[in-house]
Amino acid sequence: MIYLNWRLKPHLQYPGLRWHLERIGKLTRERGRFIATEPLGTDGEAGEARVWEAVCRAFAARSCLGYWRYPFFSDTTRKEPDILIADRLFGLIIIEVKAITIDRILGISGHQWQFQNFYTTASHPYQQAENQLYALLRYCDVEPQLQRQVSARAMVALPAITRQQWQERQFDRLPSSPPILFAECLDNLVAEIDRFPLLQRGNPLTENFGFQAPSF
Repeated sequence: MIYLNWRLKPHLQYPGLRWHLERIGKLTRERGRFIATEPLGTDGEAGEARVWEAVCRAFAARSCLGYWRYPFFSDTTRKEPDILIADRLFGLIIIEVKAITIDRILGISGHQWQFQNFYTTASHPYQQAENQLYALLRYCDVEPQLQRQVSARAMVALPAITRQQWQERQFDRLPSSPPILFAECLDNLVAEIDRFPLLQRGNPLTENFGFQAPSF
């Protein structure tokens, strides 16, 4: 695993993303590479670390790049997905991690989740992941060879909540219930992600895109 302490500057926002997608096009016979832009291990990050480690294990043999906290700018707004995966076959994946226990969720109304005894009283986890993903796709669309060609998914990871606990609160019956990776899903991550709906259907990221990227 590679740890880098860096942030994308606004003038590098699109070229930086394009370079990484170009690199995926050349990873046809290489294994996954995983980059954390900041170290994990601080207080309260145990749940996030569990999801990140599961991603590194599950995608280790795939042609992909995985990022913990990949920073980029959309217009003048800074965005930083918890986990970004660029996979040759899956395309772009954004995972918003909420390391919260079921008893701290007061309720869910549309995209808004209400919390108690948490660092915030409300959040929009899936909407946040979705907005980040669409922002990245807009960058892809600037490049003619990538326009509407990159598959994409967004989801929420709840490493401290099981599917049964979620169903007992009847959150699964809500029309706004998003794609969720529960605690038990982390042991079979690729299959779980594969069953989630695509927000955009594209083609595999291969050398057919005509990219030529530098090596690491």
